[in-house]
Amino acid sequence: MIYQTSSEVLVQYRWQGPSRKVLIVDDDPDIVALMAKVLGRDSSLTVLSTTHPEEAISLLREHEVAVLVCDQQMPDMDGIELLGLVRKEWPEIIAIMVTGSESLDVATEVVNRELVDYFVTKPLEVAKFQTLVQASVDEYSKRISPPEAEGD
Repeated sequence: MIYQTSSEVLVQYRWQGPSRKVLIVDDDPDIVALMAKVLGRDSSLTVLSTTHPEEAISLLREHEVAVLVCDQQMPDMDGIELLGLVRKEWPEIIAIMVTGSESLDVATEVVNRELVDYFVTKPLEVAKFQTLVQASVDEYSKRISPPEAEGD
């Protein structure tokens, strides 16, 4: 039913729950492929990916994304700059920054500017990364859900 092209079916499917889309942004295509393969094992997730931060912005405009996994060091636009743009336009997205650097300065900046929800260093520990992304998707669902009324 999900694969039918009827707009009625697609609209019906869209409202069955919050987004479970994850967007991966890293300038290294091998890292993108590895992350997408790891996350693709979870059939409940839809994985989008790009090696260009500018394209990430376009994808965010086209799709409701729950989790953004972003590399810190990229040419043209680094992860800090990308996350700054994302937080302004999509503050509800759960942001995970991945970096090969264990620089305390970078971690301090992104945390102090409230640009990131989680900070992960490379090399990735696959099981922990999968668990973090799955928990982040669940956190996104809670973040966008209206609070339950008390006393009902």
